[in-house]
Amino acid sequence: MVSRQIFLYYLTETSSGKTYWEDDKGHIQLDNSFTPVKAPEGWLDNKVSFGRSAKYYGINRTFANPLKFTGDGARIIRKLFYAGKGIEAPLTLIILKWNDETDIYQLYYKGELDLSKIEDLPNEGVTVNIIEGGIVKLLKAYENTVYEIQ
Repeated sequence: MVSRQIFLYYLTETSSGKTYWEDDKGHIQLDNSFTPVKAPEGWLDNKVSFGRSAKYYGINRTFANPLKFTGDGARIIRKLFYAGKGIEAPLTLIILKWNDETDIYQLYYKGELDLSKIEDLPNEGVTVNIIEGGIVKLLKAYENTVYEIQ
């Protein structure tokens, strides 16, 4: 019997889908290798919650709590945040879950890291919120904007 991780976590560049990973020398790489990062702390206590939106008549998925990245995940986030584009760094978390019936990993969750609320504790790790990407993100970003129709 082969022992597998139930969940795999990947930090990817939002637009290209390429994976960030740390090589043996500590350099951050970006390519199509799809190398997972260390599981964020508290992921067992966390859950993806589903809720119905009365305003948009759809189902929204969110993490109940922020995730704390340690090890390679924290180093990747720090590099992109401090030496990259700051809160504008296009960073997405992809979580795959093992399916025993099909013997493959399937997409469980995909969301963008909200770097505007980053909490970096050097000896502990980087804590960030995860927000739903795609159309839900766009709707929430522009819901308070008033448009004039002529």
